[in-house]
Amino acid sequence: MDTQRDGIPGRQYAPLRPGDDGHRKLLFQKLKLYKDSSGATYGKIAQGVMDLLKNDEGKSVEAPWKEAYLRKFMSDPENLKPSGHQMNTMYRFLDEKGAWDHRVAKRNQVSEIEDAAYFCLLEFFDVAEMTTTNLLRRLPGIYRIYRPVLTHPKHFVVGAVRLWSDMDRGILRYEEYNAIQRMNGREAKHVTLKGYAFKKSNFVSLFASDSSKSSIHITTFTSCEIQDDQYIILFGGFFDTLGKQMYSGRVFMERIQNISDDEETFNRLKADSRCIHKRQVPPSIAGFFDRPGETDDIGLF
Repeated sequence: MDTQRDGIPGRQYAPLRPGDDGHRKLLFQKLKLYKDSSGATYGKIAQGVMDLLKNDEGKSVEAPWKEAYLRKFMSDPENLKPSGHQMNTMYRFLDEKGAWDHRVAKRNQVSEIEDAAYFCLLEFFDVAEMTTTNLLRRLPGIYRIYRPVLTHPKHFVVGAVRLWSDMDRGILRYEEYNAIQRMNGREAKHVTLKGYAFKKSNFVSLFASDSSKSSIHITTFTSCEIQDDQYIILFGGFFDTLGKQMYSGRVFMERIQNISDDEETFNRLKADSRCIHKRQVPPSIAGFFDRPGETDDIGLF
């Protein structure tokens, strides 16, 4: 943002950019909420913005929002594109009327930082730098993962996981692909999870959402095996959501040895993802899910 052109004096600079479709949509939503809740007319809103500018810049200032233009913007916000000056003066008007959510402004500021969520996780959990450095070296690779399926009792999805690092920025990215073929009267389903991996104490965690951003997904591995300074087997539990339900279960993940961890290889291995019956799970892995005294693969909440 050009603060000389678009900056509005006040408690903070307005966070709105004229070329950002999301910012323009946000302004439209805030304006509509304010108008509906206050009962103010378009003329009154336009005059209120003008009065703010007069207080700052004197009587000779030109009105940034005339009533007719404001009406056009509210009827067609996708195609009518106000300037940065117009957007940010309206922001200040709404801000002073208590109609702007300052949390949104803070979120916009944070979202400007690439991979902000990952760095916030490290900071929130107070992850030691050495812990992350070791994980960046040991965890990257492509894995096969086993998860029980909520919609198909006694079945497991065998998915593909890719973990790769950006050593310069210290980021460990996570992507998982799961596929359930058409079976048991249900249509085929494909799920892609994307997020980050981090380690706190002895626990390696995957924090992600699906591609539609409609789910919260957390996997935490409580036990890990390392060989030749690489993780080869990890097992623990997961938490996931489906519609209005949330559920948890056990999870097992093993490295696929002697392959590249690049995107092309991962995309090729996605074709192997499928849903299998519990009896088809390799015995060495099934034993992890069949611990004495426990019979259910998934817990519902």
